[in-house]
Amino acid sequence: MYFLNGFLCIILIISLGVGVSLQLFCTVPNLTHFQTFPQAFMAMFQIITQEGWTEFVVEVLRMIDDRMVPFVAIYFVAYHLFVTLIVLSLFVAVILDNLEMDEELKKVKQLKAKEATAVKTTLPWRLRIFEKFPTRPQMVHLKKVVNEFNTPKVRDSFTNQFVWSEKGEQSKLAISTAKLLTHLENKAQTRMLSKFAAKSRSSSKKPQDSCLYKRYVGHCSMRSLLKNLVKDASKEGQSQMGGMGLGPSGTKARGKSMSFFEQILTENGDINREHVGQTKQANTFSGATTTATTTMTTSTRRDLKQGQFDIRALQHKQQMAEITRNRIEEEMRENHPYFDRPLFIIARDSKLRRYCHRIVHARWGGDGSIGLGDTMNGGSRTANAGGGTKRNNQIHELLGLMPYLDWTMVLITLISCGSMLFENPWPTTGENLVMFNFYLQIPDYLFVLAMTLELIAKMIADGLFFTPNALINDFGGVMTVFIYLTSLTFLILMPKHVEINSLEQFLMICRAMRPLRIYTLVPHIRRVVLELFRGFKEILLVTILMIVVMFIFASFGVQTVGGKLAACNDLTVKHRNECHGVFWQKVFVTRLEIYGKNNDTMHPKVLVPRVWTNPRNFNFDHIGAAMLALFETLSYKGWNVIRDILWARQGPWAVVFIHIYVFIGCMIGLTLFVGVVIANYTENRGTALLTVDQRRWHDLKARLKMAQPLHIPPKPSESAIFRRSIYELTMSRFFNQLFAALVVLNSATLIFPWNVEEEEMKNEVLFIVTVISAALNLLFAVEVDILQWINLFG
Repeated sequence: MYFLNGFLCIILIISLGVGVSLQLFCTVPNLTHFQTFPQAFMAMFQIITQEGWTEFVVEVLRMIDDRMVPFVAIYFVAYHLFVTLIVLSLFVAVILDNLEMDEELKKVKQLKAKEATAVKTTLPWRLRIFEKFPTRPQMVHLKKVVNEFNTPKVRDSFTNQFVWSEKGEQSKLAISTAKLLTHLENKAQTRMLSKFAAKSRSSSKKPQDSCLYKRYVGHCSMRSLLKNLVKDASKEGQSQMGGMGLGPSGTKARGKSMSFFEQILTENGDINREHVGQTKQANTFSGATTTATTTMTTSTRRDLKQGQFDIRALQHKQQMAEITRNRIEEEMRENHPYFDRPLFIIARDSKLRRYCHRIVHARWGGDGSIGLGDTMNGGSRTANAGGGTKRNNQIHELLGLMPYLDWTMVLITLISCGSMLFENPWPTTGENLVMFNFYLQIPDYLFVLAMTLELIAKMIADGLFFTPNALINDFGGVMTVFIYLTSLTFLILMPKHVEINSLEQFLMICRAMRPLRIYTLVPHIRRVVLELFRGFKEILLVTILMIVVMFIFASFGVQTVGGKLAACNDLTVKHRNECHGVFWQKVFVTRLEIYGKNNDTMHPKVLVPRVWTNPRNFNFDHIGAAMLALFETLSYKGWNVIRDILWARQGPWAVVFIHIYVFIGCMIGLTLFVGVVIANYTENRGTALLTVDQRRWHDLKARLKMAQPLHIPPKPSESAIFRRSIYELTMSRFFNQLFAALVVLNSATLIFPWNVEEEEMKNEVLFIVTVISAALNLLFAVEVDILQWINLFG
């Protein structure tokens, strides 16, 4: 319905312009564009498409009275601006409104997409390859204890998961160790922990004192894990949900700080308490879990009754999926010794890898510090970095967008691309080509050397392919390696002679792909490209629709005017059997009205043979040529040529065909492409789930952020009577109107053309201009004195 209203609106506006133009120009002699309604409609429709409309307007201006030229020019320019900026924008808005999905459908689509990605519990296929290999966990052989049997080998992760060290006082070390050793029932375990405790006491001479703890695993640990999940879910509406402490460090309390020992007991249950205490704690855990689960279920049902979706359940699934993925990854890290080992030769916790990790992931922190990866400043950024200004904050946000290493590579890539701009095949001696110019080779060597160091550091820190954060984990990583290999190969070969369709030419083409390196580095550009490919399905559907529309009109054109557009280049010959011999062809070199233009004897001519042929740039003889002609018409280029030839050789009825195609194929089809891309971006934005009022408030905040407040200088004190009176004068409405009128008057003087008579009045004109300039400078001096320099430019 809205689309039909937009179509009728365009037809009504064109018809209104046609009616006005017919009344204005129907009496102009030799002006064929406005003799009939169809001719006037085609002329005004041509202005909408913006193809050749300037030549059309110039032709009209040459045929009318010279006194009416300014007004006619204003009329056509106003019509052009109105139909192209307002009417066509309205048409685009109507199409976008029809393409926009319903709010409920948007919610369902986004939630399904989030659930498909967030609830995924499997690892990438490049990591699942380790599941095909047998498990080989690293075992540690304990030394034989005196008067006891040989102890079997245990997993190396045992000491990392169940025994930890902490800085503390010696008294706390002794108390904590004794408390653990008292409640151990197994004698062998007691002696084993005593051995570790003795070793820690022997190392107490060092600056760092160690304290040993035993972690309890089982149903208490699972109960504690569920309790943490319920707590996070219940506190979601009050505070931002943070990361869950699943490791030995646990989670920190918001109130009074807890010691390391208390955190372990809180997370995994106190194994040193009495059985009654454990029962009471278990009942507390069960009650809290049941209450929170019931509350969450009731809230979920209530939200579902109100037409809302269970966002909390989706977040819960996302957390459980993340826990599952982390568990699978930890199991692989424990059972496969080569998992998470860069290049299968670098240890997981080697000093070299840690050093490279610091280099690769170092970036600007919110408080001015250097953050490392995901642990940058505890995951928070301050609003004012060091109390700086707003401009400094924007610079800091831009600097913290990427690590320092990526910023360095972006700068080096830009330098390398800039050097490629200076390459030129002329002169033919090759002095401006990279293979013969030493100065152009320096940025290439710098780019390859910097990229070599970057890739080596990233491979050592994150691995190449079979690691969780590998260098090649998506198409961007493949493109990075491809650009590096082609650049390195070209630099090694450095061919002096490049043949067509040779390997050297292929390397030159790949070298031109170097700017794509910026796409793989800048996250915002990468996000835009990903959003574009995410809507590839809709774009493909619109492309198929356009091909079908083109095929329909091409088939119609072949059936109606196929083989009928050919004519003799001598316009006086109408039949093909007469098109032979030679004739004098007039040569048109300019459109200006020169002497002898319409005189056959004085007009320049050239003798050419007569030829019976199709139009120069299109024909409808077969379906391929017809689709090619219509495809070129999609950009509005040359459609008026097709229209004029169809009118001249087939009559007015054939013109309707091309006008309908331009309206459907160009105005609607190309707008569909724009609408699909915009709709895809809108559906994947966070504002897609907002209500109408919330979206208006979001847009209003964005506009207020862009708008600059009006700066009014302070009013002078009462003691400065003269400055105060002049201030009131400059702030008055009359002064502003006078100043605006003077600016318009100064600009209006530019419309007067230069002529010879002005040379005689040079002194008088110079005096008048000098007086006006002095008056304007005086006003500016008064304004500066009143407002002061700081307030004037502040």
